[in-house]
Amino acid sequence: MKFDHLTYYLKYKISPVGQNILNRKKHLQRRESLYNHLGISKKLLSNSEILEVGPAEGHNAAYLASCNPKKLHLVEPNPNANKNIFRIFNKLKVSNNKTKIYKKKFENFKSKKKYDIVICEAWLGIVKKERKLITKLGKFVKKDGILIITASSSISFLSNILRRFIGVCVTQDINSFEKKTNFLINFYKNHLKTMKNMSCPYKDWVQDCLIGDGFLNIHPNPKEIFEDVGKNFNFFNSYPKFYNDWRWYKDLIEKEFDTKKNFLNQYNKKAHNFIDYKSSFHKIQAKQNILLSKKTRELLRILILCEKKLTRENFKKFENKFKEINNTIRMNNIKMKGLQEIENILKNKKFHMAQNLKYFKSNFGRELFYISLIKNL
Repeated sequence: MKFDHLTYYLKYKISPVGQNILNRKKHLQRRESLYNHLGISKKLLSNSEILEVGPAEGHNAAYLASCNPKKLHLVEPNPNANKNIFRIFNKLKVSNNKTKIYKKKFENFKSKKKYDIVICEAWLGIVKKERKLITKLGKFVKKDGILIITASSSISFLSNILRRFIGVCVTQDINSFEKKTNFLINFYKNHLKTMKNMSCPYKDWVQDCLIGDGFLNIHPNPKEIFEDVGKNFNFFNSYPKFYNDWRWYKDLIEKEFDTKKNFLNQYNKKAHNFIDYKSSFHKIQAKQNILLSKKTRELLRILILCEKKLTRENFKKFENKFKEINNTIRMNNIKMKGLQEIENILKNKKFHMAQNLKYFKSNFGRELFYISLIKNL
């Protein structure tokens, strides 16, 4: 497995990251609200030179273009995606006059230019070569400019790790990519129907989350991102929000205060809230969330072993690690009835029952977590 979105997309000639943009106003409002939470107003975007890396078909970049920035440069190597960017702009009635597309890998992108805002959403993962690209992103940000990047907690992937594992179990005899896609759409359609504001087509979601290798290379957590961008960047904002600063305003001297460290202290007490996008829970000890994150990453690694070869031994490893995770969740008084349903299914190997579970069918984690950082040096 290459854990590489692009290799997978090119192999099947797909770009499974579509968005429902029939309601133009709602689509653009989503994007505006997200950027506002990250501390970036429409006025700031309009006065900026912007680089977005990995915009796919440009559904999100269209919002940036609608703000009429000074420049908008897009780096997108997938021909199945970049050929549609301006078509999406046209559908959303957005001008492309200030937009330039670089149809190449970010690894091969070279420029002496620096930008006011650099954006990379839902792409870079935890493998070494992609962690290095996070460092490269930072090099294109001007001093006092802003970097926006997608982070994650592995806790947020738990529900879909379970769906993917069950998907592996029920599609062992299906070799056709299209047949596997259609089977899993039908298998999990009652789960997907529970997400009323889901804007991604079911087909795209299945191909990206349940079949593609890229899902197995989850996004780095905030601590890893802070390490990769280095001392030149300081924490600015996030969505969801985790950080409160109660310093007296005359004490706001950043050189005497480690904003990233203080953000992580608060984040680690609340990261379990990523487990279900519909719920929020009481604070727990930071060490418990660090443990839960570690165990869910271990579960992901076992999933990878099972996808390579679903042996009885690997199945048991997955089942036992999931039991550990579920016990940790219960010990911290986090109520997730759906996880017990899955534990019973794995125990009895009645995988077909996963289609219509009472509680688990609506369990989806908050997988995407946005961070904005300011370049100080």
